Amino acid sequence: MQRKIISVINLLAALVPLLSGSLQQPAFAETSCIFRDSASGVFRTSNSLEDIPEESRNSAQCRSRSAVGAYQTSSQASSEKVSATSKAASSLASGYSVKDHAAVVGDLVPDSQRPSGMLLEGSERRESIPTSLGRVNLRWSREAEELFGASPKKAVQEAWDAAGRALAQRGLPYRLRTEEYGWNVIIMPQGREQLLIDSPGTTLCHPAWMTPPADIYVVADLVLTGCGRHERLAGSAGQANLRRILIHELGHAVEFQLMGKAFHLSQRWHAEGFATWFETLAEPYVRGEGKAFSRNQLRERARHALFPTWETRLFRGSSEDYARGYGLIAVIAEGRAVAELIAVYREMEKSQVDFNKAAFARLGWTSQRLVTEAVSYTGSK
Repeated sequence: MQRKIISVINLLAALVPLLSGSLQQPAFAETSCIFRDSASGVFRTSNSLEDIPEESRNSAQCRSRSAVGAYQTSSQASSEKVSATSKAASSLASGYSVKDHAAVVGDLVPDSQRPSGMLLEGSERRESIPTSLGRVNLRWSREAEELFGASPKKAVQEAWDAAGRALAQRGLPYRLRTEEYGWNVIIMPQGREQLLIDSPGTTLCHPAWMTPPADIYVVADLVLTGCGRHERLAGSAGQANLRRILIHELGHAVEFQLMGKAFHLSQRWHAEGFATWFETLAEPYVRGEGKAFSRNQLRERARHALFPTWETRLFRGSSEDYARGYGLIAVIAEGRAVAELIAVYREMEKSQVDFNKAAFARLGWTSQRLVTEAVSYTGSK
């Protein structure tokens, strides 16, 4: 059983850029491939297996569209049977839908390795929780509950309640709180040594991941111990941090919706920046005991982390980088207006350009001007 769980962790490690919003999802041409660049470790896309460098082809997963408009994965190419769940992908050409993308993700992540189908060692708890953002199907292990000292159900309810209230009252598009997501959340107890993920220039430690549109994975031990924390959080502090992390993952789901068909152009700096900003957006609506952070604390972190010559391409996933990403999102959403930020995302989808180009089109800001404005907004030197 332990070996099976570790294999799941390895799959999630390979998908980290997708979970945090940076994997370039295929644009659904006749053939679409995802592969990991052997030189940089970055996930990229291609419209043909032949166009992928030979040394990276072993990591490639490709889909081809049949005459009837359904997609096949490369592992299905020898069979005429096409997964019924992948057929919805063809409708992306005529309109974006959460359910469409869920079907496509289903081709990449087997049911047995998604939150609804993963096996948990030992006894298991299940809850189906109705929320304003849709029903949350929650699963967790007895060991994870023992680590928290209580059921995680309350933290889940509080996170979704705060996120729902923030979406309803802060001028974000109505569809973000009415789309039928069908949330799946699984809380596992695994230790940190299995979840340290090497990436160019840094070592990342993730207490949670989100696979679009609405699958969330949480590692209880990392929620409580972090990657550099010397003392384990306990009691309400642990529950508060779990709630904060869940709100962060909800932020990824919100940004995924905002980008629509421009999701394949996502970059990790704004994915993590938006999710971190969303934490601050939902914070005033948290009703539970204790708070793991405050908006002012995050502003202070951004103030110390940002500097005028920083570039978004330098994002490597450190805590300082998260604060920088937050600063670049906040200067638009708070320094100007939430509507301005939404307009940038809409420009991404409309013109099929990345965030920096969309910001220039909507605000007249170059990428360097965006950094400069964020430095000024946060009070950085």
